[in-house]
Amino acid sequence: MVVAAPLTRELAETFDFTIAERPHAIVRDQVKAEVAKVVAEMRELESEVARYRPLLPKMMVIQEQYEILSVERDGAEAVLDKATAAVALVELDQEFCRVASPRSGRVRPREADVGDLVLGSGSGKR
Repeated sequence: MVVAAPLTRELAETFDFTIAERPHAIVRDQVKAEVAKVVAEMRELESEVARYRPLLPKMMVIQEQYEILSVERDGAEAVLDKATAAVALVELDQEFCRVASPRSGRVRPREADVGDLVLGSGSGKR
């Protein structure tokens, strides 16, 4: 059986355990860079769609070109949603890198059972 012995605050803080966070941080940074790239592409496509829209009625732009840009913009929006979800997933994984004890204390093997004679420190000497 295992029993918990109280610890000082300093020792209780050492009960925390951290799994290597660097790989998760690297992946998080890569995914955030991907999000930034997609956001830039989205802005460009939005401006192109906005530029083409008033030209359609004047027949200065082919309808097909406008539709292609609209579809590319919608595709970029889907990629942005996917990248944003990937950032959330990586950040969740990073949260699981730290394992902390819910209580202060130390887990150690039980050295006495019910019915054993237990003497306090130094009480065995006479």
